[in-house]
Amino acid sequence: MKNPLKIWREQTGFTRSEAATVLGFNYSFYCQIESGTQAPTATILEALERVGRESDVCPPVNKEQFMLKWARYESDRRRKLLARRRDSPIEARA
Repeated sequence: MKNPLKIWREQTGFTRSEAATVLGFNYSFYCQIESGTQAPTATILEALERVGRESDVCPPVNKEQFMLKWARYESDRRRKLLARRRDSPIEARA
């Protein structure tokens, strides 16, 4: 499952920098959310809704649906991370 913010950005055709600017956030913060190292805040969700209402380019975003997709994305990401840890060899301790 892909990050829902990345899916939104790809649907709009924006670069990461353009998406951050349109949403009103700095590039670094936007990239942290898109990469999954930072969870989306209420402010991001409100910005997505606002931009969807005010723009002809951006698809409308429903906060509840977005958070459900985010929860599935996070669950999938954690499951993959745990599988990698379980499959990786553990070095013997001295």
